[in-house]
Amino acid sequence: PYAAPVEPLLRELVAARILRPGGTLVVERGRRHAVAPVDGLVLVESREYGDTVMSRLEASTESGG
Repeated sequence: PYAAPVEPLLRELVAARILRPGGTLVVERGRRHAVAPVDGLVLVESREYGDTVMSRLEASTESGG
């Protein structure tokens, strides 16, 4: 699953408004498959552990439209 694209799922989570503004989401990925930016989510931090990258994202607090 590390090589599978995660961005479509992240876009679905944003569209479904599952996370409240400021809500946290943690994504574990392989080092070679970084998480691309997704509208509605802000990358707060990423940490590398060998070949694994843990990224902490937050739902945007800006209202969109």
